[in-house]
Amino acid sequence: MAIRYRTPYFLVMVDGAFDQDGVWIVESAVVLLAPFDPAKRETLLHQVKRAVLLGVYEESRRGRALGAREVRVNDTPLVRRAGEQDVLNP
Repeated sequence: MAIRYRTPYFLVMVDGAFDQDGVWIVESAVVLLAPFDPAKRETLLHQVKRAVLLGVYEESRRGRALGAREVRVNDTPLVRRAGEQDVLNP
């Protein structure tokens, strides 16, 4: 997956690919790199949501540009803490 947005606290990865029916499938993953500071929690969560939505939007447009008739988005991003598992090969 391509890294779309990175901060010291998290990174957001979004990727898309065609399935066998020609549908562009978009998936996203969020990796938490460090614990959220309670004072900044609301702001950081907003940044995560915004980064995921922006990445999904860009990847959906890329699929359309490549000729996808339909775009489907996995609406539940994969969220992991860094070090729990290899996030690039779930």
